Amino acid sequence: MYIWTLVKKLVQYYQIFCDLSLDVVVGILCNMVAVNHVFHLSMPYIWYAGLAAATWAVYLTDHYLDTLRKPSAYYSSRHFTVAQNKNAVQLLIAVLTLFCSLLMWLNADPALFWSALLCVPFVLLYFLLTFYANTRYQWLFNKELLVAFVYTLSVYAVVILKSAGSYSYLFPAVLLFVVCYINLLMLSIIEMKKDLATQKFSWALVLGRQRAHLLLYAVAVAGICIYITFFLQQAGTHIAPLMHIYHLMIIVHLIVYRQHAKLEANEMYRKLSEWICRLPALALLTS
Repeated sequence: MYIWTLVKKLVQYYQIFCDLSLDVVVGILCNMVAVNHVFHLSMPYIWYAGLAAATWAVYLTDHYLDTLRKPSAYYSSRHFTVAQNKNAVQLLIAVLTLFCSLLMWLNADPALFWSALLCVPFVLLYFLLTFYANTRYQWLFNKELLVAFVYTLSVYAVVILKSAGSYSYLFPAVLLFVVCYINLLMLSIIEMKKDLATQKFSWALVLGRQRAHLLLYAVAVAGICIYITFFLQQAGTHIAPLMHIYHLMIIVHLIVYRQHAKLEANEMYRKLSEWICRLPALALLTS
């Protein structure tokens, strides 16, 4: 009985953890530690703190803006959490933004500043397009594509800046972008009815289920082709373990998508997608 009560409590705490978007923060940190390990960047811990704070601030801001333009009847669990703690969330966003600004100001490595500077314009563009999304330009706003790009750029910006003319990051960066897009597009397709009912914008709604379904598989095939091309050209290089993991992530996403009808209870498909995004941490097990 005690164990069951403990499990229920842990599930409740994990839901709060996810409602505050900390699951996304963990996911991007898993990707960053993998990139740091594979590319031998020797990033100081302060960089991880900056990435975590910036990611958290962006996702909290996104959900906060949603609460301003949506009726409460259309809130998700995350939106309810933000709406019920609006003042605390506003303060937290301000503190996180200030913390990130101080890190860029105090850190001696200019790569941190330029990494942030590369991402900020795209984040602002996302907020602008999301907040003012309407049917007049919905075909121009592929939300999932932009989020996947920003996510990938936030992970690989430092690699690009420290590459010193080498393009070894190109294959894994492109493949991570493909993985992120598959993840977001998959969720948009699965949740189309919910998004329509809650007035939430998604590229899947614009395309329609059948075309979005075909796009998902086309992107997955493109990702697998990128992996095969890499395998034929650079199979023995130091980035091979990371490429194997990204390829595995594509395959697992497709399995989840194919079985999503059986995973509707408690949005298990979404929880699995969150854990898939943490798989890059397995790269730490490689030499």
